[in-house]
Amino acid sequence: MRYLFQVFQANRIAITNYQPQPYSGKVVLFCASSTAEDRGWSSLITGESETHTILGDHYTMMRSSQVQVLAQQLETYLNQK
Repeated sequence: MRYLFQVFQANRIAITNYQPQPYSGKVVLFCASSTAEDRGWSSLITGESETHTILGDHYTMMRSSQVQVLAQQLETYLNQK
């Protein structure tokens, strides 16, 4: 439990201190359908962007059949290099 609390504290400090900067490269954003919004990313993306919606929420899109969809789409972009 102590370790988890230390991780929580480190994440809280990182969130407080991090100042995101605009990014001009290509961005591929995978969003959960329950929150089909860019959550503020569009204000930081100055280059080309593409968004894919995965069924579910932030947690369920990483489970069972949905993670297969995410993996296939991600693999497509990783293999383009």
